[in-house]
Amino acid sequence: MAKRESPARQAEAMIRAGQLDRARALLERSLRQKPGDPGVNSLLARVLIAAGEFERAVYHLERVVAARPSDAIPVAALAEQLLDLGRFDEAERAGARLLDLGADAAGPAGAISSIMLSHDRHRMALELGEWAHEQAPEDARIGGYAAAARAFVGDHAGAADVLRATAAHRATHPDLQRDTLLLMLYCPQFSPQEVFEAHRLYGELKAEHTPARPPAIRDPDPDRPLRVGYISQDFRNRSAGHFIEGIVEHHDRAAVEPWCYSHRLRVDELTERVRAYAAGFREIHRMTDEMVDRQIRSDAIDIAVDLTGHTGLNRVGVLAGKPAPVQATYMGYAATTGLGAIDYRIVDAHTDPAPEADVLATERLIRLDPCFLCYTPPPHAPGVSPCPSEAAGWVTFGSFNTFAKITDEAVAAWARMLGEIPGSGLLVKNAGLKDPWLAERFRERFGRLGGDASRVELLGETPTAAEHMGLYARIDVALDTFPYNGTTTTLEAMWMGVPVVTIEGDSHVSRVGVSLLRNLGLDDLIAPDADGYVGRAVTVARDIERRRALRGELRERVRTRLCDFGSFVPRLEAAYREMWRRAVAPRTD
Repeated sequence: MAKRESPARQAEAMIRAGQLDRARALLERSLRQKPGDPGVNSLLARVLIAAGEFERAVYHLERVVAARPSDAIPVAALAEQLLDLGRFDEAERAGARLLDLGADAAGPAGAISSIMLSHDRHRMALELGEWAHEQAPEDARIGGYAAAARAFVGDHAGAADVLRATAAHRATHPDLQRDTLLLMLYCPQFSPQEVFEAHRLYGELKAEHTPARPPAIRDPDPDRPLRVGYISQDFRNRSAGHFIEGIVEHHDRAAVEPWCYSHRLRVDELTERVRAYAAGFREIHRMTDEMVDRQIRSDAIDIAVDLTGHTGLNRVGVLAGKPAPVQATYMGYAATTGLGAIDYRIVDAHTDPAPEADVLATERLIRLDPCFLCYTPPPHAPGVSPCPSEAAGWVTFGSFNTFAKITDEAVAAWARMLGEIPGSGLLVKNAGLKDPWLAERFRERFGRLGGDASRVELLGETPTAAEHMGLYARIDVALDTFPYNGTTTTLEAMWMGVPVVTIEGDSHVSRVGVSLLRNLGLDDLIAPDADGYVGRAVTVARDIERRRALRGELRERVRTRLCDFGSFVPRLEAAYREMWRRAVAPRTD
């Protein structure tokens, strides 16, 4: 007689088959007989997580950890669930247990380091990432976790060291190579050529794993309406979404039929507006790359447009298989994708001047002049306030850019500005600074780089977007980050009447500020280097008449020059038409 399989084995088979309700019932019956069984508790936790019952999942994971205290996998799973529930102190205590479990825990510790970062628990993220890298110094994935932790606490030199030390081990697989591409953009230690070579290598590795299978062109008519498929995680209320929505809304259906492929679990009112504007809206967050490839082919998309690049929850890898006859990348990433299957990258002549920028992209550059972006101003923004220095009696510089963009070079320049303007202050705001540990670390860093930390105010997130925009009423001069410029932060500042000072860098990542400011006629706020950056910021800080004038003019300049989708979208459609005609033009060779 065949031996009956254990309840755990039966439940595993049910889970693989997607029969979660049956698996749950079986596991719960089994636990009534053996409540401490770690295998059954672990499986039930998986089922509960899939059902969104996270509190109950934590209860069962705690049982697993109690039964298997030296097993890193359930300890890491417990820490992750506690983080998702906002039980941060408990999550850190669970994560700290990994540090006592030996080298076999390095992988889980690195993964939890990454999740800690996403919840702004920087101290523990750094501790876990560093420890994991010490245990496995040649492990490329763990090295990526450690580098991310360093970059997101402001140690860009340390991040670059780790990335260089593990470069040879990353060069064996596209996923390992891809994981560190965005980090390189934050670090001034990497030259534009090094950044390009890393992306090119990713593209070569990806092509080996996912060979392109170009589809047949369904109709070669060069003038017919085009079906354009946008792939993004940002069809929602966040910075990139406010550049995307207006495009989908304003497409001329006689020229372009917009389809959207959304890789995001959360939806909001912007999602629903885009869904209404689109000819088709696909939810792809539960689909594999192969499934999305088939969906794009089935939808007969003519031009597939990636809007995320290598940031966040990207799906740029979907395009490696060439599911559409023409493929492009646009807006969401400040460098080449490296993918040979992507034909075009949409930029402008300010972000990517010819010919020097062309050699830093694997794609063919399409320059959408005068600016490659069009902006939807935030509807919740208050009116423009007077210059705050008039009421306060002192000048306030400010930066609201994400913390990972704030390099030591930028901090040192900010410290010099405060030294040049007696009584001035600096307001720095970003989500990371809600972590008291990171805020204190920044104060120490500011002092170490020559500044007076007592003149710095640090803020985390505001409860509402309107309050965030209202904080610009306290800023006299906004400071762009470098080498990784801001985009939405720059436009938000200028929408609120605040002049922004930037540096003209040597690649797209450090030239977005150049494009935005030149399009607004503010060339004198663009500096050639850090010394010029300090000088220009100090000059505009001292010129109250100039700041008063800009306070009254900037919103209208932004509105007329950078927010007109009625004129911008036809230019974008003309670029798509040019791409399409090249694809269907008869060969003459």
